[in-house]
Amino acid sequence: MINFIGPSYPLGGKAASERSINLYLSSIESGTGKAKFMLKSIPGLTLFSDLLMGYRGGIVTRGRTFMVGGNKLFELDANGVKTERGTLLTASGRVSIAVGVTQLVIVDGNNGYVFTLSTNTLERITSPNFYGSRFVAFLGGYFIFIRPGTQQYYISAIDDATDLDALEFSSAESNPDRVNMVLNDHDELKLFGEQTTETAVLTGGVDFPFGRISGALMEVGCMAPDTALRLDSAIYWLGQNDTGGGQVFRSKGSQPQIISDDSIDQALQASTNLAGATAYGYQQNGNTFYCINAPGLKTTLVFETKTGKWHERAELIDGEYAPHRAVDYLYSFNKCLIGTADGKVYQFVTSAHTNAGAPLVRDRISPHNATPMMQRQTYPRFQLDCEVGRAPAGATPQVMLRYSNDGGLNWSNWLPQPLGLTGEFLHRIIWRRLGTARDRVWQVRCTDDIKFDIVAGVA
Repeated sequence: MINFIGPSYPLGGKAASERSINLYLSSIESGTGKAKFMLKSIPGLTLFSDLLMGYRGGIVTRGRTFMVGGNKLFELDANGVKTERGTLLTASGRVSIAVGVTQLVIVDGNNGYVFTLSTNTLERITSPNFYGSRFVAFLGGYFIFIRPGTQQYYISAIDDATDLDALEFSSAESNPDRVNMVLNDHDELKLFGEQTTETAVLTGGVDFPFGRISGALMEVGCMAPDTALRLDSAIYWLGQNDTGGGQVFRSKGSQPQIISDDSIDQALQASTNLAGATAYGYQQNGNTFYCINAPGLKTTLVFETKTGKWHERAELIDGEYAPHRAVDYLYSFNKCLIGTADGKVYQFVTSAHTNAGAPLVRDRISPHNATPMMQRQTYPRFQLDCEVGRAPAGATPQVMLRYSNDGGLNWSNWLPQPLGLTGEFLHRIIWRRLGTARDRVWQVRCTDDIKFDIVAGVA
């Protein structure tokens, strides 16, 4: 058995080249399986709804699902039928949404909006004491906003975001960097600055109800505010401090931990606008995923929390990778819903093996297979242990193999093999007479509409 199953570690060159595209590493927890780990296919997509305008953000509350598409606020029902609930002044860019007892509040940077849940009416916040905000949070009855370009955060009256007092503000003063994001985490306000993160809580003070927690400063800020989110009882974000940026952090409490490895850090540095990166997170079938889209990258970078390993997600367009179309996630109507830049809303479905009819490419590129002394090795065969016999009636799905002898710079031609017809559960996938090499890298690919999970590669 060769070194084949693993995560993405796209360092490149002679050192490391392994990649898992639309396949994530999953542990076989019983300890009695064929292997300790396998590669599972990500879910396919089915169309749920179409906003007809670019998705900008959404929220689920009290059994109701709201999404902003273009300059419209929509409510969706369980069948994906949308109802227009109001109009915004802007039509592009991310929005932030928070919900209180009676109100849903939307901010887009310069403007704020209040949707009253009982009357289904949307109104703009017109108070002269609304200074704009890119993000909004809700805690203890207050809506919390960030004053752009400053250290200040300011709050609404109890349960009313239209009522703002010019004196109801405070500053994150532990470090003189600007606050660029606010998040409610376990009844604590996380005030992300550019290089540090401060924590505030409800103190019940007469002059201002929030106060800083002394000693809870994190000396890591957030360089891409749209990557900060709560997930799996922790906070995840793309961070930086006074020595540099571009690493992914996770924190439970006030102890940040770097979760990106060297290959992911290097991949992120290739972004054309890392500060504009976005992220979403979701849980499905017991696995939790944190997914980063960074401008200029050809794949979506994904961290799976159980294994602590990364994989990539992508779509194959004209033979080239492009980032996965998902830009945000909501769990509603017992469905895993994703929004996309073109306004379509899809559902992640584990039994689907296409992207709403488009091919779902599953690629595994192995680590380097070389002996310490780089002796030439002969490969009379390569056998792939994966799901077989799952073909839909009448279909003849295939898996393809190719290999490289120079670290992935040049590749052989693709060599197809059938994945077995319906019910051929003992079908074996074997390629023969594969030559010799001192340093062999293997790649297998499946683009057909079929379940494709990999247990091992044997050569």
